[in-house]
Amino acid sequence: MQVESSVLDGESVPIQILGPGDMLGCSWLFSSAYWQFDSRAVTPVKALCFYGTHLRQLCDTNHELGYDLMRRVSEIVILRLQAVRRKLVERAEHHQRV
Repeated sequence: MQVESSVLDGESVPIQILGPGDMLGCSWLFSSAYWQFDSRAVTPVKALCFYGTHLRQLCDTNHELGYDLMRRVSEIVILRLQAVRRKLVERAEHHQRV
């Protein structure tokens, strides 16, 4: 699975390649969820889908689960942000050379 981001000119920029066991999205964490990235299957994919409403309710009643889930998701969000930052630097360097 490839995580992508659209840029102003409509081009889709690959951000990160995900493998087995990787989390694709985390917008479900928040009730006013907005997708931040797109994704494209580059090979056949099997995926699990969780309903955000149910997960948030579980986290509200089981704070240990909520803390563990937020800790794990936060690590993934940081890695995704770092991947975006690298792509932005690469694009800026490419545009400076052109």
